[in-house]
Amino acid sequence: MSKSVEKLLEIARGEIGYHEKATNTNLDQKTASNDGNGNYTKYARDLNNAGYYNGNKNGYDWCDVFVDWCFWMLCGKNKKEAENMECQTGELGAGCTWSAQYYQQAGRYYTRDPQPGDQIFFGDFDHTGIVESVTEDTITTIEGNTSSQVARRTYSRCDSWITGFGRPRFEEGGEEPVMPEQPDTNDEGWCEVDVQTIGAGDTGYAVESAQVLLERRGYSCGGTGVDGDFGTDTEAAVKQFQLDQDLSADGIIGPDTWTALCRSDYTKKESTTDSGKEWCDVKIEMISKGSKGNAVRSAQALLEEYGYSCGSAGVDGDFGTGTEDAVKKFQQKNGLSVDGIVGPDTWERLIN
Repeated sequence: MSKSVEKLLEIARGEIGYHEKATNTNLDQKTASNDGNGNYTKYARDLNNAGYYNGNKNGYDWCDVFVDWCFWMLCGKNKKEAENMECQTGELGAGCTWSAQYYQQAGRYYTRDPQPGDQIFFGDFDHTGIVESVTEDTITTIEGNTSSQVARRTYSRCDSWITGFGRPRFEEGGEEPVMPEQPDTNDEGWCEVDVQTIGAGDTGYAVESAQVLLERRGYSCGGTGVDGDFGTDTEAAVKQFQLDQDLSADGIIGPDTWTALCRSDYTKKESTTDSGKEWCDVKIEMISKGSKGNAVRSAQALLEEYGYSCGSAGVDGDFGTGTEDAVKKFQQKNGLSVDGIVGPDTWERLIN
């Protein structure tokens, strides 16, 4: 049997419309009289019979179980092959957090450049599905345990609920998804990061991150402060910051403005090429234990804002043990390589 991306998607598409059951009967029927929200599915039953996991998962949330079942079917019901394809080295693959960590340990977890066939993760690793297609602006998925069924969903690529992507090991010659290029770095310790270009009317984590950095520099975003809503007060703060930095005061946070917000020794440089309507490449300093300055303050401010304490000194511009611990906790929570270094992937996740 071909173990290609398209074959996986064919299997997943064939399950659209399957409803979970309120009781442990009629599991093979897409819809039945006992449809409900009891989390009983044929997917958990089949994988339990195949020896998956550390126990029977019928009656539990089943979004990840559905993904595993599709790969199990793709591999001709060969558990070992399917687990290898999903990088699963343990028996905890029914949990989204563990599935993401398995991909991370294999070096196949990414926070950008999704591809069809990827396993997509959401929120605090509390939901998952399979990427069906990707456009410049959207990601379409097939997910289990969404409104108690298997369904197709479409998201903006900028949706803040999207956490990252695991890249399975499809067979050679079988439409292996493209591995994303590593972000550029240079000898002076700078890295290139993909961040969202934001302006009036935008909402979400990128807006909240910008507001944190503006407020920390004394540019008030209005009475509501850091609320993730790019309103007129935030626009005014951005324009004043841009004027003070000798930037074009257009109120839009693109590559030059992001770079200026994230470092102190800013000098105006030629903008990098936008990679789409809503994203841009930004040069930001890579920082780690022992680093000092405004780039450290920016990272500390974002970490503190999202609940990761940098120690008793707080936002002081000194990358000490407290900040390193906060970075590692943030990296662990977000499925990143836990090295305590704020490089391209960590910056990207902090900002976006």
